[in-house]
Amino acid sequence: MNLSIVLPAIRTHNWVALVESAKEACTRYEYEFVFVGPFKPPAELQNNPQIKYIEDWGSPSRCGQRAVLEASGELFFLTVDDGTLAPDSLNQSLDLYYESNNQKAVINGRHYEGGNPVPMYIWQAGNISEFHHPSINPNWLFTLQPIMNIEHFKYLGGFDCCFEYLNHGAQDLSFRLQREGGTILHSPIEICHATHMPGFTGDHESVGRAQTEHDTPLFREIYQDVSSANRVFVDLDNWQFEPDIWDRRFDRKYSSYDDMYKCKYENSEHNKCS
Repeated sequence: MNLSIVLPAIRTHNWVALVESAKEACTRYEYEFVFVGPFKPPAELQNNPQIKYIEDWGSPSRCGQRAVLEASGELFFLTVDDGTLAPDSLNQSLDLYYESNNQKAVINGRHYEGGNPVPMYIWQAGNISEFHHPSINPNWLFTLQPIMNIEHFKYLGGFDCCFEYLNHGAQDLSFRLQREGGTILHSPIEICHATHMPGFTGDHESVGRAQTEHDTPLFREIYQDVSSANRVFVDLDNWQFEPDIWDRRFDRKYSSYDDMYKCKYENSEHNKCS
């Protein structure tokens, strides 16, 4: 197995289109999907041998770490469940990884967001004020949707799940990787075409609040400490230290995504939903 496409996932209504898009995105390599989240795959996917599903009600970071640890591929690609994959994109990206002949190489899976490609300058640490810390080389790159060797991921400890959402976890992993001698290469073309939900809108509310209220201050605290200059490894099992129900999103266990959305985002009396 070459590739495991892994994702913390709640939007089950999008999964079929995502899986279908992989058929054109990755035609020359063997792949699987690993979905980790609270809701089971739709019926169309439940007997698909390329689909793994693990139930978990925890944070996206906890679910993302578990997804990689359950993966069977040599490499994993972390992506999101509100997008589809561009034709030939994974073929070209895996070609680039194997051509590098470097287990420590990570491919930054560039993506579209809300119909627009993320600008190239965004991916350099020195161009982002949040990353202006002495322990972060301004020439380092970072990624949000990495393609990475799973054994090297495990060696570094993977994502630090003290970050609730995976953006800061992926950025932190990017810097730890490069501090240890790894390198990041940009994917030849954008891979994922994702939607964009600004601020605290819709089911993105919990993610937006996690980033602004928790992850950003925590990242600042970690990287303002002089010890961050030596930050490389984290505990691979750190996901187990995080709550098994992410109460920022789940005030209870819902029967389905539709049930959750109706109660939390369409009904102002959502706390009365049964």
